[in-house]
Amino acid sequence: MNLDRDCYGMRGPRVSELVAKLGLIAFALGALLSPVSAQAGSVVIDGSGTFSSDCDGCSPPPTTLESAPGETWAFSFVVPDPLDNNPGTGSTQNVTDFSFYLDGTEVTTALLDQVDFYDGASGGLFSLDFDDGTSLGLYGADVNNNDLGPLLLGTYTACVGVTTFPNAPSTSCPVQGSGAVTLFVPEPFTLSLLGTGLVGAAALRRRRAKL
Repeated sequence: MNLDRDCYGMRGPRVSELVAKLGLIAFALGALLSPVSAQAGSVVIDGSGTFSSDCDGCSPPPTTLESAPGETWAFSFVVPDPLDNNPGTGSTQNVTDFSFYLDGTEVTTALLDQVDFYDGASGGLFSLDFDDGTSLGLYGADVNNNDLGPLLLGTYTACVGVTTFPNAPSTSCPVQGSGAVTLFVPEPFTLSLLGTGLVGAAALRRRRAKL
């Protein structure tokens, strides 16, 4: 873009064209800047990865309905933001729209209606507790910012450990798998941002059509 004259000798159409372009650039930059704090509302948390088949000296994950050596895992759920309670070490948070897949097949066992979020001193991220006694621990970043909230959006690496009742999860990852966890705002908010950029794009197309 040649800003030498456009910024100083602007005519009306040039102003609208520049504003449209700047709007699109701002939208793109906003999508790239992470982690950022989410606003009040809801946050989607997705995760995916692979269970280890050879843990280099540690025990491989047990074979359960939710885990098996060498197989892939994936999940998705929604939480309110800020969180309803003040999660700390082992505190629980109600979730909605939960789904879990093992090796591409949806798991039919249910989550125990909540997810345990942990602070950095306790290993970070959260654990998924299923009603058959299996607990999938995700270890990594403190996404609730040391209980200060709001949730920190972005993509984070995670290591995975699997325990079965009555074993308690550890504060350090037993490295039975690895993957990534992503926190992002759900579609309505994303569409509102995209709509702002599209308005600018439409204005730019109308301007060029008249030339």
